[in-house]
Amino acid sequence: MWVFFFVSLAIVCTVWAWTRYLTAKTQAKTELTGGEEYRGLSDEYRRLADMAVTAQEHTELKLGDIAVQMAQLRGQLESVQRILKDVE
Repeated sequence: MWVFFFVSLAIVCTVWAWTRYLTAKTQAKTELTGGEEYRGLSDEYRRLADMAVTAQEHTELKLGDIAVQMAQLRGQLESVQRILKDVE
């Protein structure tokens, strides 16, 4: 008889603990995905991603400008080398 009592008590405690766990898990998930803080963080991450894309685009433009300047310098260097060869 005592064994039945303790087994029943163990089952009730297990069910109670499992119910509390599921309730806490559901509440945490709801707060995380539906909360104002989550929306604020997602907006901030979106803004940071946009800034990163903009910075990358500016970097690509600057690299293009530098490539053009390097080509011009290479042309000038070649012409100076030709002039020096002619002077020799």
